[in-house]
Amino acid sequence: MEEILNQTLKYTPNAELIHQQLLSTQVLFENNRLKGINTKQINGLGLRVIKDGKIGFSSTTGQVSTKQDSTRQASTDLTNLTVIENAIISAKFGQEAKFEFPKISTKQASSLTQVKVFDEEVEQFSIEEAIALGKNLIDQLLAIDTELFCKEAEISKTTLKTKIGNTSGVESEYQKTIFTIYLTGLLIRNNSLLWLSEYETGCDLNKDIESMLSKITESLAWSKNELSCKTKKLPVVFTPRLMATILDTVELGVNGKLIQKGASPLTSRLGEKLFDERVTIYDDATIDFAPNSCPVDAEGVRTRKTPLIENGVLKNYLFDLQTAGFLNTVSTGNGHRDFDSLPSPLCSNIVVLPGEMDFYEMIKDMKEGLIIDSVLGGGQSNVLAGEFAFNVELGFKVENGEVVGRLKDTMASCNVFDIFNRLRAIGKESYTWGNVISPHFYFDEISVVGKK
Repeated sequence: MEEILNQTLKYTPNAELIHQQLLSTQVLFENNRLKGINTKQINGLGLRVIKDGKIGFSSTTGQVSTKQDSTRQASTDLTNLTVIENAIISAKFGQEAKFEFPKISTKQASSLTQVKVFDEEVEQFSIEEAIALGKNLIDQLLAIDTELFCKEAEISKTTLKTKIGNTSGVESEYQKTIFTIYLTGLLIRNNSLLWLSEYETGCDLNKDIESMLSKITESLAWSKNELSCKTKKLPVVFTPRLMATILDTVELGVNGKLIQKGASPLTSRLGEKLFDERVTIYDDATIDFAPNSCPVDAEGVRTRKTPLIENGVLKNYLFDLQTAGFLNTVSTGNGHRDFDSLPSPLCSNIVVLPGEMDFYEMIKDMKEGLIIDSVLGGGQSNVLAGEFAFNVELGFKVENGEVVGRLKDTMASCNVFDIFNRLRAIGKESYTWGNVISPHFYFDEISVVGKK
C-alpha cells in the first residue's frame, strides 16, 4: 500500500487506498439434504484520489504482494500503474471533493482493536463441522413435527481483512469474521403453506440453534388454527424481525446523502420530537461481535455510537466524509463500501433501547389484537415517508389474552410517524435480526383488511 501511495504522489498529493481480502464459505441445504458448497475469494484494491479539486476512483482485483518473482513483479507494477492512471483520468469527470482525507494519531491507531470483530473459532470452523451442524439443525427441525421439512438452510462463514491508508498518514488495518445460520421450515397442510424462518448472524461463532428451534416450535403451535380478520383497526405487537423492516424509515431518513439532497422527510428537523418519548434509537458500530461493527469505517474514520432518536427527539444524521463536507459538518464514521466502489453513508448496527413490558404480558393485555412477525413485500409502501402497506406472511390473532391462531388473507397498513406516537409499550428484552437490535413494540392500533 505504501508503494502504491508513493507512486500516486507523482500525480496528486491527495490519495487513499483500500485493500480487502475476503474468503467466504457457504454450506447449503435444500429439502432436508445437502445441496452444495460454495467458496468465494476476493483480493481487491480501490484507489480514490483528489485531483484538481475533483474525485477520481479506480479498482482492481490484481496482485498486490510485492514479494514475488521478477516476472510477476513486473505484472504487479503494471497493474498498480494502471489503477493509478485510471483514478487520475476519472478525476477529470468526477464530483467536486468537499472533504480532505482524515488524519489519525498514533494513539488512536493503537486502540483500533478495542472493538471485537474477529473470532478465531469462526476462521477455523471447517466445512465438515458446518455440514454436521446443518444436519443436526435439520434433524431437530424435523423432530418438531412429522409434516415439517427443511426447505432451505445455510451455514456460512466469512473472513475479511481490510487495510486503509492515505497520503495524510492514516494506516488502519483490522480483521473481521462473520458467522451466519439461516433456516427455513415449510409445512404443507390443508392446501396451505406455512413458512417458518429463523436467522442469526454475528462476528463470533454463534451456534444457539436451540433458540432458533424454540421460536419455530412456538410459531408452529400458534398456527394450528387458521383465521381471517375483519376489516378494522386493532392493537398490534410488532416482533423484532418486523421492526427491522419498519425501522428502514429511520435508516433512510437519517442518511446523509438524502439529507444533502433534501430528499429525506427528516431534513432540517434536528431537535424536533418525532416519536413517543420512550423511543430511543442509536447507530453503533462499536458493539463487540455485532454484524456491522468495525473499528474504523471504510474511509479510516473512527466509528462511534451516534444517537439518532433520543427520548423521541431527532438528534443526528449519519455522514461519510463527502456528505459531511457538503453540509459543513464532520463524518460520523458511517462511510461504507467495498473496495470496488466509492463510500456512501450507511447505518451500522441500529439499536433500540428496551422498555419494561414482557412480550407475553403484551399478549395478555390484548382483548383483541394481532402479532405480526413477517410480511410479504411492501405493496404500495413509501418507506421513506414512513408509509407501509403489506400482506401478512406470518402473524397471529389474539383474543382475550391468548393466541388463537394464524392470520390468513390479511393485509395491514400503518404510518411509522403515527404509530410511534401511539405506543402502548416497549418490550424489555432485545433480539437481533440482521443489523437491527430491537425489542417487541406494542402499538395502539393499525389498519387491518381481511376477508370477513
